[in-house]
Amino acid sequence: MMKVFRSSMLLYFGLIILGVLLVIPFFVTIETMDGKIFPLGSEPLQPVSAVLILVIWVLISALIATRRAAKLSARIVRLYTQECDPYTYIDKYEKILKRWIGNARNYVLLNLSSGYLATENLQKAKQTLDSVGKLSNKKAGLQNQVVYYNNLCAYFLQLNDIASAEKMLESMLGVLRDKKFSKLQYDYLYNYYIGKQYCINLAKGNYVGAEEVFLIQFNREKSKLGKVVAKYQLGIIYFNLKRIEEALEAFEYVVNNGNKTYYVGKSIDFINQCSGAV
Repeated sequence: MMKVFRSSMLLYFGLIILGVLLVIPFFVTIETMDGKIFPLGSEPLQPVSAVLILVIWVLISALIATRRAAKLSARIVRLYTQECDPYTYIDKYEKILKRWIGNARNYVLLNLSSGYLATENLQKAKQTLDSVGKLSNKKAGLQNQVVYYNNLCAYFLQLNDIASAEKMLESMLGVLRDKKFSKLQYDYLYNYYIGKQYCINLAKGNYVGAEEVFLIQFNREKSKLGKVVAKYQLGIIYFNLKRIEEALEAFEYVVNNGNKTYYVGKSIDFINQCSGAV
């Protein structure tokens, strides 16, 4: 995470340099007629002690810089999840991607693909997902794998390629069942799986249980984008079940809250169809 942002890296190396500058004076000795004087102590700092202090300082510096990076990342994510502005979100991550960011590259690519999907830019979404490198089987890597298959599933759903979407859903479930998967992230990411499962069902014309699932998601979601997506799916359910007034309410919610996501344009199309059906 720290490598993603220049300011966090500058903070990290700046703190390390500061630590070195603070330690060096403890080695200073002054030669006098009466012998050696150690201005900052009765004896110079032992090399082992100095190394230990510097190691601790490096770890503290890394922690401070990582926390700053996390705050900066949260600001960008907020553009997408709370402000529903995938275009600005994409612009920021595209700029980051132009720099060398090491093993954080996959993280940025996955976030970028989410942004492209929210703008219905399927070509860029697929190109970005194809650029994702090998994802590890460690806890963080497994979480990234779930996001990867989730985004591919969303891509195929937008193409109406249900068979491919189902394959991605199976791969997603396989990762979630891995014994090494983080229990702390399981419930949150399992909801991705449930949401995509019912999206596939809707694409097949199967509405059984879907209304209840998306109502629960809408009520539980903390992000505005999550609520918009849940309402959009509810609108589709109501529209196909000929519950026009409820469909209108759902799509109007999306239009009023979806900002620059592609759900707004889709909802306007449905509202026009609803108006003709009333």
